[in-house]
Amino acid sequence: MLFRAIEYIESQTGIVYFTKSNVIPEYYTDRREVSRWASDAVAILANSGVMRGTSGAELSPKNPATVQECILLVLRIYSMIQETQ
Repeated sequence: MLFRAIEYIESQTGIVYFTKSNVIPEYYTDRREVSRWASDAVAILANSGVMRGTSGAELSPKNPATVQECILLVLRIYSMIQETQ
């Protein structure tokens, strides 16, 4: 859902905030557990540094996100957008 919001903001402003990449970094040992429908968004957010996983080597895609993790994602996206303006 956050990725769709980013795409909408990019389409409205004409500014590209995130480099498009559909490959999840290999250092995440559980990257193959990411659902197919979410893999492109996870790859872009992980490659941009917005999504950093639950550890240096795991995304934990099957676990529910905590409130704190969601707040961090929104804060990182907000910060990246603010830096480009």
